[in-house]
Amino acid sequence: MSHQPKITAENQTELEELGFTLEAFQGQFLLIFAQCNYDTLRSRLIQLIQESSPLDIHTITLHPNDTALYQRIQKDLQGKKPQALMVLGLESVQSLETMLASADLVREEFRNHCPFPVVVWVTGAVKAQWMQFARNLESWGVSSQFNLSREELSRFIQDKAAQWLEDELDLTETKCLELQGELEAAAAELQLEEPRLEPAIAAALFSLLGICQKRQADYQGAIDYLEQALVGWQELHRWDYQGLVLTEIVDGYFCQISQISPALKSNVQQYQIPAKIKDYLQQALTAFNQAQRPDLIADALSVFGPVLREFQDWQQLQDLAQQALAFDQGKNRQDRLAIDYLFLADVALAQKRWQEAKELAETALKYSEQSIPQTRPIGHSRDSKDSRGEAFGRQFFAHKPKSTYPNASPDPLGLQSRSHWIQAQSYRHLGQLQVAIAQLESAHDLSTPLANPRLYLEIVGNLHQLYWQTKDYLSAFKIKQEQQTVETQLGLRAFIGASRIPSPVGKIGDRAHVGERAHVGERAHVGERAHVGAPLLAPEIIASGREKDVRELVERVIRNDYKVIVIHGFSGVGKSSLVNAGLLPTLRQTTAGGQCIIPILVQVYTDWLQEIGQQLAAALAIPQPLDSTDAIIKVLRQTKQPLRIVLIFDQFEEFFFVVEQEAAQNQLFSFLGDCLKILPLKVIFSLRRDYLHYLVDRPGMESISNDILSKRVLYQITNFTTAEAHSLIEHLTTRSHFNLESALIEQLVEDLAGDSGKVRPIELQVVGAQLQAEEIRTLVDYQRSGTKEKLVLRYLKAVVQDCGQENQPIAELLLYLLTDEKERRLLKTRAELAEELKDFFTVVASQLDLILEILLLSGLVFVIPDTPDDRYQLVHDYLVSFIRQQQEPKIIAQLNQELNSQRQQIFLQSLQLLEAKRLKSQFLTTMSHKLHSSVFAVIGFSQLLLRQRQNSLIPQQVDMVQRILNNSKNLLTLINEIFDFSKIEDGRLELKLEKFNLVTILRATVEELRSLAEEKNLELDIQADLQNPNVSNDSVRLRQILVNLLSNAIKFTECGKVQVEVKEISSEQLVIIVKDTGIGIAQENLEHIFEEFRQIDQTTTRKYFGTGLGLAMTESLVQLMQGTIMVESQLGVGSTFRVELPRQVPADTPCKYS
Repeated sequence: MSHQPKITAENQTELEELGFTLEAFQGQFLLIFAQCNYDTLRSRLIQLIQESSPLDIHTITLHPNDTALYQRIQKDLQGKKPQALMVLGLESVQSLETMLASADLVREEFRNHCPFPVVVWVTGAVKAQWMQFARNLESWGVSSQFNLSREELSRFIQDKAAQWLEDELDLTETKCLELQGELEAAAAELQLEEPRLEPAIAAALFSLLGICQKRQADYQGAIDYLEQALVGWQELHRWDYQGLVLTEIVDGYFCQISQISPALKSNVQQYQIPAKIKDYLQQALTAFNQAQRPDLIADALSVFGPVLREFQDWQQLQDLAQQALAFDQGKNRQDRLAIDYLFLADVALAQKRWQEAKELAETALKYSEQSIPQTRPIGHSRDSKDSRGEAFGRQFFAHKPKSTYPNASPDPLGLQSRSHWIQAQSYRHLGQLQVAIAQLESAHDLSTPLANPRLYLEIVGNLHQLYWQTKDYLSAFKIKQEQQTVETQLGLRAFIGASRIPSPVGKIGDRAHVGERAHVGERAHVGERAHVGAPLLAPEIIASGREKDVRELVERVIRNDYKVIVIHGFSGVGKSSLVNAGLLPTLRQTTAGGQCIIPILVQVYTDWLQEIGQQLAAALAIPQPLDSTDAIIKVLRQTKQPLRIVLIFDQFEEFFFVVEQEAAQNQLFSFLGDCLKILPLKVIFSLRRDYLHYLVDRPGMESISNDILSKRVLYQITNFTTAEAHSLIEHLTTRSHFNLESALIEQLVEDLAGDSGKVRPIELQVVGAQLQAEEIRTLVDYQRSGTKEKLVLRYLKAVVQDCGQENQPIAELLLYLLTDEKERRLLKTRAELAEELKDFFTVVASQLDLILEILLLSGLVFVIPDTPDDRYQLVHDYLVSFIRQQQEPKIIAQLNQELNSQRQQIFLQSLQLLEAKRLKSQFLTTMSHKLHSSVFAVIGFSQLLLRQRQNSLIPQQVDMVQRILNNSKNLLTLINEIFDFSKIEDGRLELKLEKFNLVTILRATVEELRSLAEEKNLELDIQADLQNPNVSNDSVRLRQILVNLLSNAIKFTECGKVQVEVKEISSEQLVIIVKDTGIGIAQENLEHIFEEFRQIDQTTTRKYFGTGLGLAMTESLVQLMQGTIMVESQLGVGSTFRVELPRQVPADTPCKYS
């Protein structure tokens, strides 16, 4: 229903003069303002001038996200020089002030490079902004003004109202802004002649202004207009318009409360739905029925459905949905059937008809998919949801069906999301949890928080519950973090805890992703905004006073005398938040001397060159990859676009951990030095204060005189003052409707500041987050909760609990292990943590990985890339005392419990050992007599047979009897040694100390064993060099030592000699040395030489016989005498045993040896 306005005589005259001016100024620059407030008239005028003018008139329509007028003109013309140029669309530019200010700065460029007349179409409001922000350039221009007659103005308003009634009015955001400007201009012009408008015109005007206000989320302003319009339509008895206005009022009220998250809404009485909403709803239905417009009733289901669902009026919702379904089926309105079935599914779900709810939701999903095919398969991985193209979101918005109210037109993605959500609830109650999770994941992928925040938050809340219920703790934590981030960005959550402040987003109702990183390459034009309508700065930045820092940093970027900026500060002061939520979005919407600023943010340093190259190629729309420093430098030097590139290196300290070699580090600095030779380019580093020294003495810093630590380069970020902290808390809590008592804010700031008088931003956010989690709003509740320290502890506990009940003790201990008793933050690898945890728990690898990842995501722990293994560290020093305070009592209690358990175990083992010794002694006592009697009998009988020569024993028999005798003696020796060794072990062997002549004992022993040496033709020598041969010892046990050593020496020596020597080391110490030229012992076997029942080589056992107990017995006896025994040996050469003994063994020598 489009009406072409009549061209009045005045407009015709102005049009002809404009044509004459264009022809007269050929080859010259002339700025002409064509002022017209109405799109329909402007379009008609442009058509007429193009038809009537002989000139080639080029037309440019500005994009809402353009920020630089001159640059946009040059980019569009691509070097061409038209005979005339017309510029349209200024009224829709989001950053018009910035655009006009930059145009004023480069006004000479227009005169020098635009040799043709330029017609700029403006509205009255836009012209006023030219006069304010581009005064110099505006003064160069001439103006033509085009107006509608009073009749045409009235016709214009009535036509727009009729388009609204018939659902033909384009209410996209840009068109809505244009319409509002047209309506306000029309009202002003009409009221100039007649202050009181005609009732029909006034009702239509107020209706349309109300719609425009609601589209811009000014819901109260919209309701005020709409209620005025309602009175007019009632007086005119226009039931159809009454119904539409009433529906808009209901939608306005409901949109107000829909901005509040379910968690907050349930705790704030003021956000209960006003009772009059339902009254308006009933009035609207009555009006539609009176107007006999069932189509409008069916359309209104999109608005009334959510309201009735909130009221839980299931019967009326069912009746209304069935009425709409009947109408839509009859008219074959396929795009509406999804809505009808969806609300019927809501009713079935509320009435616990799970199977029916699932089937109705499936039907709704089928129709919504038919309406507009999906851009990607349902149920793709959550981790890849960021890959969903924003291009589709923009395309969908641009081609969004015209609608009376935003909720009336089907939003296929939103409908599909809710369909999956209803199916998930059904499957959950049917006990199919994994299917329910899959449905929720699909709902999550299809939903966006700006388009429908309540549904989005409900979906992520349900996902968190089911992930937790199925023990998928990592997914549960990730989705919980996403929920909190979204609530923060939408202004529904006051504090973010230990996380980074997110970037600001657009208005609720936009279909765009919250939290998505804006990719520069996705811009339609250089310099366009990441989100249309989004604020420049996050509220936290403004309220905390950091806006001043942002302004100063932007000023440095704009000025040519600041080439390098180093943002620094202690850990936790908010450097990354300032960069990401303040500096970055501001730079994206700032120009410098006509140049668009393109910030390139680098946060990952594993391949910094690729990171810079990819982002730069996307920003400059370069198809070929920029994969070398030369390629990047070449592009930067050759680009003809008026750009100022700013390379921002956030958390730059991580670069030095990733790139360890100084030569490799200097490659980056040399590259930056080449970049800095390009005049417009700037470099910004952001890093912790304790890493500043890493920047010193680097190549490429000639542009700042190699003085990177000068005041002109450094920019310090400090903790908040108490005033800044107070302002921030007040602003954040007010914005999120988490209102705190003023006395509580005062006390909280005082506690946070402490003795230093400064407030750490991270601590403010952590404490604030816990206040909100526990719903603490008053000073009394705060004091009852245990004040600041207890809140921090409970915040830490909440993060640990997110690891799962079975993992909580391990997570608590892991945090503790990252600290020490000096309250320092330790650096530990995963392997080190795993090893230390073994002392307390049995931890599998997947369990440790889960805990570490959750702690990393929480912001409590961060990883430092290192070689060969990464290291983990607590993120802030101030957390250490809290963690140790929380964990030390538990650790001590656990250690005490383990100590008591070990003591009990040792006591039981001691009892068992004592009982074993008692049984061993009893056994040996009993067996001693029997064994000795038997062996003595065999020895005696054997000796008797050998002595009775008259017996006729043949040689073989004599040999056998001799073997029996020898083996019996060996057995007797073994038995005696075992008994003696057992006595030593039990502490029952006592030395019988006496004074005797050592040399006499030594000579007697040698003579006793000389026959054995002579049998093998060995020399057996003795050397005794003692001034005083008298000693105090046990002569029997000392002789036993000598016999063991000498007999072993003789046994293992085939030729040569055995020598025994005794001499004085001092007046109190003697040494006995037994040396042989025998087979020797290999070095690797020396450590085993004194082990009981151990032969070094089994071949020697078979050849030389032996029990393997002699040397062990010898060592025991020597130790019992408070002496030492050592051996030196070389295989094939011989061995030397050295026994050092005190001249006088103390009388109180213990019975046991060491």
